[in-house]
Amino acid sequence: MLKIAALVIVMLPTPPVKAAFFSSIDLYHWLENDLNGVETYQGGMGKGYLMGAIDMLSGTIPKVVCYPSGISALKLKMVVYDYMRNHPDQMNNAVDKLVYQALTQQWPCQ
Repeated sequence: MLKIAALVIVMLPTPPVKAAFFSSIDLYHWLENDLNGVETYQGGMGKGYLMGAIDMLSGTIPKVVCYPSGISALKLKMVVYDYMRNHPDQMNNAVDKLVYQALTQQWPCQ
């Protein structure tokens, strides 16, 4: 009986899994609030996400992001925020893809 129950559970359709914990639209609003001086937990989470993304992308082999030394968190936020504001048609893309596009466009490696 236990084997039949396990087989039924395994065969049940599973809902689609979404890997992102937040959307591009969420990140846009968090960055917008942060840039306007509204400090929130989400704003800090957004900054941390961007700093992790740029660290990861600049460490790939071959490198895909070559940012200038001394880059500030503010400059990083501005680059991604401006890209999002100037490409509203891409706001339905996954946040990781949108951040990748913003950073590789701004600081491509030659």
